Amino acid sequence: MHDQAEQLRLRMMGNRAVDSKARTIAIASGIEGEGKSTFVVNFGIKLMEQNNRVLIFDLDAGKRTISRLLEVCASHSLVHLFSGGKTIHDIIEQSPSSLSYLAGGTGFEMFSKLDEWKFQYFQSQFEELNRSYDYILFNMSSSVEENCTGFMTSVHEAIIVTTLSSASITRAYRLVKGLLTKEKKFPISILHNRLSMERKKEDTIFRLQEVIHRQFKTQVQYLGSIPEDRAVIQSIIQRKPFTIQFPDAQASKAISIIVCHFIKLSENTLAPQEFVCKLRRLISEEQDDEKIKVR
Repeated sequence: MHDQAEQLRLRMMGNRAVDSKARTIAIASGIEGEGKSTFVVNFGIKLMEQNNRVLIFDLDAGKRTISRLLEVCASHSLVHLFSGGKTIHDIIEQSPSSLSYLAGGTGFEMFSKLDEWKFQYFQSQFEELNRSYDYILFNMSSSVEENCTGFMTSVHEAIIVTTLSSASITRAYRLVKGLLTKEKKFPISILHNRLSMERKKEDTIFRLQEVIHRQFKTQVQYLGSIPEDRAVIQSIIQRKPFTIQFPDAQASKAISIIVCHFIKLSENTLAPQEFVCKLRRLISEEQDDEKIKVR
């Protein structure tokens, strides 16, 4: 197993510079069933088509949506990194589509319970991911709690997936509000999924962006939209990514445009603080708060 993991690590590194840093992106939605996990998979595939190395770090692994679409059966999760004597590459699965997959276990709750030695080990292992991948996509839990918004602001940027229902837009706004309250200039992009009315889309986006700008004096980016498409439903039934199963579908073309837009936006973003450093600070702050409560 360790030999296979080492071969994977070397193959993923290829001829890239060893000091490169992966860009970390948290992808979330305010309501379950918005198509977030399906977007994560197909977004990752299209990033790979642009010659990028991509890892999906699944913090919503209990739903198993991503593992089914990727046709992987995760025999290990992040828990085994700390209790099973595994390295980070030992617990990564390779999908038939060549996307890498890591089951995140209990996610942020587990990070907050790590002692100093385990966190340092995680930090050293995450450096391996930094050298092996260009993008790490954190698939957040469908119901993002307050502590998860803290985790999300530890990454480089966030993508919020929403539909046009009033409930979805309201929850998306609450999620954006939580992120910007934690970090005022945190980069956020909005993705609208399953769109069918062009005019309504433009009006809704404009209103949402205006409200956020008025309250927080900052601008969230509009990443793009994915139309209603029967190919998406068929691919889910077949447990295949629609960008692979139906590459000429309107939804697949939309993802290609979104990826190009995303890469351009990322190029114009200032280099942020490293993910692990921000995560360590967040955990320290939460542990200090707990100590104060106990007193």
